[in-house]
Amino acid sequence: KADSIQTVLSLSEEELSNLVSKFPTILCFSIEENLRPKLRYIRTRFELDEEALKNLVFNGPSLFGYSEDNIEEKLKFYSNLVGEREAKRLVVKSSSLLKQSLEKRLNPRLEEIQ
Repeated sequence: KADSIQTVLSLSEEELSNLVSKFPTILCFSIEENLRPKLRYIRTRFELDEEALKNLVFNGPSLFGYSEDNIEEKLKFYSNLVGEREAKRLVVKSSSLLKQSLEKRLNPRLEEIQ
């Protein structure tokens, strides 16, 4: 399975080792049912080249655990604040923005400042 992940992401041995150390549950995901489709979706949705996609995966491998609907909801939230292009740039720069709960964190804080 690690070999398949290495191939799908075009990783060196060292990069694969770092990724698995950082996010071992990646070995639990199906290549065909999760990893490939999610990579395709992220690459297309965020308009990334292969190197930018690889960087995003290394900085936020937990993206594989998010549904496309979840990512879309959060991207829409940020897009409403700063525009879609800037929202995409911010998420690529800091994928931890996708970890925030809309119901428990983002919407309540937005309501506080409005």
